[in-house]
Amino acid sequence: MYKIPLFLMLLSLAASNLTAETRHDIVRAIANPAHTEFFSEADPFLISIGGKVYLDDSDDLLGEVQKTVNMTVEALSSQGLFLLIPGQQQPLIDQLKKVDGKSVLTIANVNTAISIPSDKHALQLNINASGRGAGTFVFDPEDEQTLQLAAAGLLLGASDLKSRVVASLLIVSDVGLSYSRPFFSSTSIKWGTAIKLQSITLIERTRRITEYEESELLSWQRDVKTQYHANADLGLTWQRDALELSAAVINVNPGEFRGPLNGRYNMRPAVKIGGVYNPGRIGFDFNWDVTPDEGFGVSEDLQTASLATRYLLQDNLVFGLGYHHVQKGNFVDSVEAKLRYQFSSIYFEASGRFATGSIGGGLQAQMMF
Repeated sequence: MYKIPLFLMLLSLAASNLTAETRHDIVRAIANPAHTEFFSEADPFLISIGGKVYLDDSDDLLGEVQKTVNMTVEALSSQGLFLLIPGQQQPLIDQLKKVDGKSVLTIANVNTAISIPSDKHALQLNINASGRGAGTFVFDPEDEQTLQLAAAGLLLGASDLKSRVVASLLIVSDVGLSYSRPFFSSTSIKWGTAIKLQSITLIERTRRITEYEESELLSWQRDVKTQYHANADLGLTWQRDALELSAAVINVNPGEFRGPLNGRYNMRPAVKIGGVYNPGRIGFDFNWDVTPDEGFGVSEDLQTASLATRYLLQDNLVFGLGYHHVQKGNFVDSVEAKLRYQFSSIYFEASGRFATGSIGGGLQAQMMF
């Protein structure tokens, strides 16, 4: 049984006939194909381009790993052997244990949506790439004994330490065509579908602490595997006056993919619901992952719920504030702020996302041509 978290985000602002919602926000069709809008052949093309990136280092893994590397190097001779006297090994042992299990996480997305004017159908071309990665430190208990023996005079060196940094990255890229139409003769219900070709890129990497180099860990030269898959999305929307409700099933065709080190990624259908309420100058958005997005490697499954509000500051300027709650996964809850300049179907938007030890941001622009 899923429980939707409650959010205390109340604003008392006067409403008017102006709206905080942009007309024809075509990037929404990437998340739900039922949002694909109809444009006649006399209409201009619309193109929306954008991206976001978010880094969660609330555990301070990057700083702690570098500190561990420095302490390890300081304890080694030029021949790569430990130069320790009894007692000197304990700070390094404590540091290795301290970093154990800490993680750094990232999530990113880039997208392009292009409307396709047609007198018969609501069509849109979508190009989207989403990535999620994580790194963690794994302490090997045998390293404590190794350092104790080195302090007792045994000739042991860097190659004898087994504690390591483990990282994985999943990137799913889509190129597809979305389509929508009214549900039978209904004026308030629309259904939509998207047919897409996907590439699934899996990266797995393990480095001992004595071999750790950040540039090598992030390299695309090795431990990378890309596979291809055909898939589809289904969506449904219901709208009445200022209220819109939506539901979507993303990636209805499941698949199992293996990484370069034989790690397994299971792509499963993901169910998502959302709502938009636009009574006037103020607007509200709600989104919830009914089922989690599957993780890969050290990146855990991710399930979130978010609530956001938008307020029309001036005729063409919109300010937004939202809260992202993580129901499942190793990310932390975060707050996001947005500022959008809009004019009819054209807009430019900048956003920032923040939490303790975490930061991110994004840009999105929609233009006519």
